[in-house]
Amino acid sequence: MAQAIALVSYGNGFLRNPQLGPAPELWGSNSALQYLQMLRFADADQFAFARDVRLLAPQNQTAPWFRDLAERHARRLLLFVVRGDLKPGLPEIVAVSFAGSSRWTIQADLQDRFELWVPTWLPPGLEEKGWSVAYRRHILEKPVVKPPESLDSYEKQLMDAIRANRDFASKALLARKGPSAGLAFFIKMFEKALGLASSADPKPSYPDMLPETGYRVRSRRLIAVASNAWVFGGMSWWNDIWFDDKSFQDEHSRLIAQLYNAVIEGLAAGTNSPGM
Repeated sequence: MAQAIALVSYGNGFLRNPQLGPAPELWGSNSALQYLQMLRFADADQFAFARDVRLLAPQNQTAPWFRDLAERHARRLLLFVVRGDLKPGLPEIVAVSFAGSSRWTIQADLQDRFELWVPTWLPPGLEEKGWSVAYRRHILEKPVVKPPESLDSYEKQLMDAIRANRDFASKALLARKGPSAGLAFFIKMFEKALGLASSADPKPSYPDMLPETGYRVRSRRLIAVASNAWVFGGMSWWNDIWFDDKSFQDEHSRLIAQLYNAVIEGLAAGTNSPGM
């Protein structure tokens, strides 16, 4: 998630005025890429992790990829999140518990066509420390995503969902219907996310996920709130927490689904609206 947002946001800053400065190099400098041991860009027909793969940019570098996009007159990059169940029997909200998702794709808008860069992930081996990812280029006849016309609905949906989940966690804590330490932890997370909605300098969960310039404060707030409300993971995270009361469990299932949708849509809308 953070990696795709960083590539889109820094890439757009460069594509707006590529003649004004060097292309951003995020490898080794941006926290959103810190858990990688390999980054590649290749065409869709390539086996991305083969030794003889034809790369479209040098391995473990983002600057050449950004420069290639600029030289081919790319106008902008857009974040596109693939929704739905990618694997049979594994609901989307459960699948996000596992690293290496191919949901977070990047659309490049060129003068005469569109490209969709889809990540393929490879987990680390026994003696390796980081993941490997290859973004593979697919040619599109039509765009799969466009910038939103307004952020109003995304902001409201997100804030309402966070408040509802916070209030539910507080109710469950008071009624002693779930793990008290876990409930208290998530209440603090929700409160922190809500507070960023009025911050003059809102920071996303990865502080350098967005460049220092190029995004107005409203879009920054939306991304900061959404990313800090990312409570979806494996064991004991908000989407995995268990309540010893069926009515509480059912209410939690309904509210977590609303929150997940609001966070995903908020991240995409904010990332794709730097000027708002």
